[in-house]
Amino acid sequence: MPENLIFEKKSGVAVITLNRPDELNAMDLKIRADLRDIFEEINFDKEIGAIVLQGAGRAFCAGGDIKTMGGYSAGGGRIRLKNMHYLVRAVCLADKPVIAAVHGAVAGAGLSIALACDARIAAEGTKFVASFLNIGLVPDSGAFYFLPRLVGMAKAKEIVYRAKPLLAEEALAVGLINKIVPADDFREEAFKLAAEIAQKPRTAVALTKSIMNRSFEMDLDQALDFEAMAQDICFLTPDHTEGINAFLEKRKAEFNK
Repeated sequence: MPENLIFEKKSGVAVITLNRPDELNAMDLKIRADLRDIFEEINFDKEIGAIVLQGAGRAFCAGGDIKTMGGYSAGGGRIRLKNMHYLVRAVCLADKPVIAAVHGAVAGAGLSIALACDARIAAEGTKFVASFLNIGLVPDSGAFYFLPRLVGMAKAKEIVYRAKPLLAEEALAVGLINKIVPADDFREEAFKLAAEIAQKPRTAVALTKSIMNRSFEMDLDQALDFEAMAQDICFLTPDHTEGINAFLEKRKAEFNK
């Protein structure tokens, strides 16, 4: 396991911790590649049903490592971003739902990665900032895609144009995060949510995430077609049989056998 990441697995949940605390978990090229690789590995692990992504130390992630920026020739910035895009896709397109447990600073590309997750549980005092314009850059790492979908276009533009910290309470009010939790408990709360999801039928969860991620780009007929295709798959799974039997027998279903 790379030293810039900590990986644990328990109760069907993978917990990934960004581990560059002295750098506020800023993402250099190495941690991006390592994080992408571990997401791809987890995606094929049948024991894992959900993922928690969190940061060590005082912050979730301060964004891209500014010390590694600058001095690019034409096209160099594009190559750097393509590297990051592999990670964004690994998070967003993973079959397992990803819960971001965030605290401290959630800035720049760190904000983008949190937005790519399926849910965000924030510690009290967390500050979110789309800091890109402050260093002469446009939003990246998927922010153009995720932010308007979560908070609406007008609010997304305001957050980006002002490039000022958004406190957790306002982030919750505009739909950027799912919940605010005391600082001592936010990791546990995120894990509880992930563990709950991990007990759900894996095939149905994966298909649900995939279709819902595409829902804004589909018209009604396309959505209904995807729904029918996915349900046809789910009807043939052992988990569907178990769910029906559990309902008829008035007991709790035991999925993922």
